[in-house]
Amino acid sequence: MERLRAALAWSGTDVTLSMFVVTPHSATPPLDLSLDCPPVRVRSYELDDDAGILRGRHLYEYDLVWTDFPPDLGTVVTDCLVFALSQGADIGWFGFEGSFDFEYLLHPDTANQVYAVAAGESVRLALEDDYRASEDWQHLLAGLRDHVLR
Repeated sequence: MERLRAALAWSGTDVTLSMFVVTPHSATPPLDLSLDCPPVRVRSYELDDDAGILRGRHLYEYDLVWTDFPPDLGTVVTDCLVFALSQGADIGWFGFEGSFDFEYLLHPDTANQVYAVAAGESVRLALEDDYRASEDWQHLLAGLRDHVLR
């Protein structure tokens, strides 16, 4: 988890968790979080799908910022993803800041940059550095990629 912690605190001044959400909604879905350790700031952006990869659906990025590392990262990312799904998201995931590219959306080649994913009623975490590089994680993300791109 050391590489994960270093990547999330890369700026040296804060910790940023980037959540990506695919949804049919054209307005930025609210992110009303009831976390024990809430972020000090949340920025949201719609990412333009100029190539139409998502077939009319929308992709939003939420950057959640803390001054210190959240004490229970697994709970924070799980709660955020569960909330996003409850608001109608088709799928959501956490990836390293600056890691997103439409052409490599949940691609096995970038699996090591994704540390949590949720679809349906399932949330899967890859907080351990070795697991993010595993074939199991790559295979899981490839299946989700196929689902999203259908």
